[in-house]
Amino acid sequence: MSSYNADEFLAVINRMATYSNNSLSRKPQVRQASRDINAFVPNADKVAAYFASINLSEGDRKFDLKTMPRVSGAGTKVIITEYDLPEQTIQPHDVMVDADGIVWHSDFSGQMLGRFDTKTLQHKAFDVPLQREGWPTGALDLEADPHGDLWLGLMFQSGAAKFDKKTEKFQMIKLPADMIKPDSQQAMVGAQNWTVDNKLWMQDPARRGIYRRDMTTGATELFEPFKNTRGGPYSIFSDKTNNIWFLDFGGENIGKIDAKSGQTTLYPTPTKRSRPRRGRIDDEGRIWFAEFAGERIGMFDTKSEKFKEWEVPGKFYAPYDAAFDKNGNLWTGGMNADRVLRLNVESGQFTEYPLPHYTNIRRVFVDNHTTPPTFWLGNNHGAALVKLEPQD
Repeated sequence: MSSYNADEFLAVINRMATYSNNSLSRKPQVRQASRDINAFVPNADKVAAYFASINLSEGDRKFDLKTMPRVSGAGTKVIITEYDLPEQTIQPHDVMVDADGIVWHSDFSGQMLGRFDTKTLQHKAFDVPLQREGWPTGALDLEADPHGDLWLGLMFQSGAAKFDKKTEKFQMIKLPADMIKPDSQQAMVGAQNWTVDNKLWMQDPARRGIYRRDMTTGATELFEPFKNTRGGPYSIFSDKTNNIWFLDFGGENIGKIDAKSGQTTLYPTPTKRSRPRRGRIDDEGRIWFAEFAGERIGMFDTKSEKFKEWEVPGKFYAPYDAAFDKNGNLWTGGMNADRVLRLNVESGQFTEYPLPHYTNIRRVFVDNHTTPPTFWLGNNHGAALVKLEPQD
């Protein structure tokens, strides 16, 4: 519905390259180092011209409204509850529930860890110390370690933060001074099994690599599996021996860095250019993940080294993450679709749950302590936590 011409769109694209990933319309944040426009939007002039060809820049046009069919059957047997957060600038990017039923969330645009009690409806914010004054604030990844303590990937603040739930204190982890760059960002943290060898994994999209930090000595290594080729690690998670597995959001691979040898092995997904984005590894060594550009969700068995994929219904869904529940269902959410999907992996049958608002779904979480399992996500652009309870 805009009336911008190609030149005006190009100016918008160039301005967008100066903002951090964490930016929200209510809270724009400028990067210390702008993106390379040729990497951010290749052929930006052609993209701008295309946008101008499908809007109102040349006068009024008629666009036919195409509606999707109403959900029926099992997709209507659900209770969806939204819990508004106290500030409209909070972006609950990653949401998880602990063994006590307490909901925790990261804030993609602010320096805090959120705690929400669904019984008392009380929300508490724990301030995360700044690592770099003047850089954009906000955290992305939220993970639990074997002790139940919580870890945050601190994005442009760089490094990670460990939150001790008993003392309610943070331990801050920084990159060495000779490794940190103006565009350094630790979106993801691989803390799932760091206690095995006392080493923490942290991802860096700017380096297209993964750091491993010795938590005793502070010695830090950088692994660059895509130094000479296309690709880049996004989601990372460690297995029981603290090997790190990663999803290649820049390409089509699931990768492994061996903790002992440092050797990288890549396993390409059956769907080309699938851009696997977020996921996790279960106790059986199966990786459940979303293929953001492949319009699929998948499973990779690390023992047999075999894949299985399921195509999501509809177009332009953009699944961001996937989580497997105790009943044999695989869950995902559409970053562009505002719909949650539950897949029975045995039958291949999807159940679709439309959400009540524009949600911008990111990380998804299944609480297996409830019967049936409860599904959680954050309304990243609506400052709310969302609970979905199937009634079947």
